[in-house]
Amino acid sequence: MDGARFAKVEVRRPDLRWPLPKDFAARLQGKTVTGLGRRAKYLLADLSSGDVLLMHLGMSGSFHVFAESGDKKLAR
Repeated sequence: MDGARFAKVEVRRPDLRWPLPKDFAARLQGKTVTGLGRRAKYLLADLSSGDVLLMHLGMSGSFHVFAESGDKKLAR
């Protein structure tokens, strides 16, 4: 994921424990991941905008990234 750019961002669950900001997808779209780290079950992605995207790995402890077509897994 390091060096990858968010081509398309889709928010499917805006009703999470803490609501996502209304402009969440727009703030990510077009940004590049400049660094990637992990702390426990969280992935931390440093973005070209200076923001940090915090992603929880969930119960499985894994994270999946798919190609834009949705049919090819790029990373796990």
